[in-house]
Amino acid sequence: MLGIDAFHLRLWTTGRIFRSLCPVSNSTWTGLHKREDSLSVLFLDFDGVLHPVGVPEGPKCFSEMGTFVRLLELLPEVEVVLSTSWRQSHGLEACFEFFPESIRSRIVDANPYRVEDRDKPDHLLSFVREAECYYWMERNRSLGTPWLALDDDAFRFSEDCKNLFLTNPRTGLVEADFDGIMKLIG
Repeated sequence: MLGIDAFHLRLWTTGRIFRSLCPVSNSTWTGLHKREDSLSVLFLDFDGVLHPVGVPEGPKCFSEMGTFVRLLELLPEVEVVLSTSWRQSHGLEACFEFFPESIRSRIVDANPYRVEDRDKPDHLLSFVREAECYYWMERNRSLGTPWLALDDDAFRFSEDCKNLFLTNPRTGLVEADFDGIMKLIG
């Protein structure tokens, strides 16, 4: 076998894997295949988006998952890439399981855990999350493919990042955010 974990095996067998099985640190993401169509990509953080920051794991965790599902219903051409520290602390398989079955097929990948400085544009050296998004897009989508990061941490992105929608970390994603998100990813 390829040494593939259950999460990536599921994506691979359903034809939905787009990133390499090689470790990120070697900077050789070749991917099993790349999507050449131009579906929009939504990079999704968990804390401060799918639930307020500071909510412990338990019944209130992912309290805004229903809101996120409604957002995806409005954006049928958007695929989701996990862009959260949970991918490290819980693993990709566990992160995948947090989502309702109805939208799991829309989750196509996760950002790399770490992007080497040599693989970042100079202007993104201090902006970890934006650099991860940039790195993923560069290796998995055509130039000009629309993308948006849904996050609550402005400091992880450059001040002039036009691909960022900031949620209120105290509430997470709310339906009042939908218009702004639709304008940015439209």
